[in-house]
Amino acid sequence: MSRFGAGGTGVLVGTPRQMADTLLRRRDALGVSYVTVNAQFTDAFAPVVERLAGT
Repeated sequence: MSRFGAGGTGVLVGTPRQMADTLLRRRDALGVSYVTVNAQFTDAFAPVVERLAGT
């Protein structure tokens, strides 16, 4: 499957909690600790950042 598909690492989907959980799993499994967010989505992504702060 493409990395941009539903299960790929190029896209996050779901609620802020689901997205935060996905990012935590990716960090644990892949060592990924930095992500890039398109500027037009920064406000929408803010709740995910709040959930991840301090983890």
